[in-house]
Amino acid sequence: MDSKMAEEEEMRAAVKSLLARFDSSLREQCPGWDPEDTCERFLTAQKGDRETAGAMLEESLAWRKMFVEGGVSTLLNYHLEEEEEVRQGFPQCFHKTDRIGRPVQYFVVGQVDPEKLAASTTLERLLRWNVHRAEHTIRVKYPRCSAAAGSAVSNSVVIIDLDGAYLSQFSMDVRAYLKLYFQLLGNNYPGNLGKVFIINCPMVFTGVWSVVRLFLPVLDRERIQLFGGPATYEPVLAAEIDPANLPTRYGGTDATFSALRDVGPWDDIVATGEEEVQEEVSRGVSPSSVLPPAPAAERCDLKDAERCAPPEPPATLLPPEPEII
Repeated sequence: MDSKMAEEEEMRAAVKSLLARFDSSLREQCPGWDPEDTCERFLTAQKGDRETAGAMLEESLAWRKMFVEGGVSTLLNYHLEEEEEVRQGFPQCFHKTDRIGRPVQYFVVGQVDPEKLAASTTLERLLRWNVHRAEHTIRVKYPRCSAAAGSAVSNSVVIIDLDGAYLSQFSMDVRAYLKLYFQLLGNNYPGNLGKVFIINCPMVFTGVWSVVRLFLPVLDRERIQLFGGPATYEPVLAAEIDPANLPTRYGGTDATFSALRDVGPWDDIVATGEEEVQEEVSRGVSPSSVLPPAPAAERCDLKDAERCAPPEPPATLLPPEPEII
């Protein structure tokens, strides 16, 4: 048996071990998730170590119970009333799919307006919306993209556009929010990012990378590709994404792109409890009743995000500055 086959056999055994321990909890707390796939994601995040992967998954399941009343699965139906204002403060969206059917998420970092973002919402509501989007991606986007592609889709492509970005956009509050958000994603939704393209990188990149790395706390370096201007990234994006699905601003022919709304094969789905009802949804997200805000004693405004953020991880755990193509 060669080393690759041995590694695959060890992973299968590790998945079986975690599944025996967590299958019932995953089915109860993570409706719509594949328990076997989930165990493999957590194991992969911990390089196959059963003990640390089990501890990570156990902590994640505890977080799902405590994050909101009723459990994280209820956030599939979360609707952020101030979503448009939030997206104006931090433009971001899912826009169609790549050539193999994966949803493509865009972060237009150069247009971040920290004052508008801070004025539009609270930290609790913003994080709940972020978790809603993660749940919607796994439980709605991936199945719909899989059906449209005719093959399994289990991760996303991310494009981070730094055109016009400058360090003063990233106040300590915004940095602290990003740290909270991406730590939350890394701890509870491992393996959901397939490829990351960071485009329009400035020539002097070190300072900006100190902020951008907050997006990528758990990614392997080989998943990240950095590019300068359009001449370097447009051919690569066109090879990854059909020009008909690629926004004109990034070298494609799709003139419908807007960072204020999501568009893709999931547009006709509205999630209601455990059912998926066919309906036209103009904004591409699941509308529903708004969850009540956290009790006043537990609230933390976005302007206080720095106080609520976890400490900066050791430098050895952060991605090094890659080479710009």
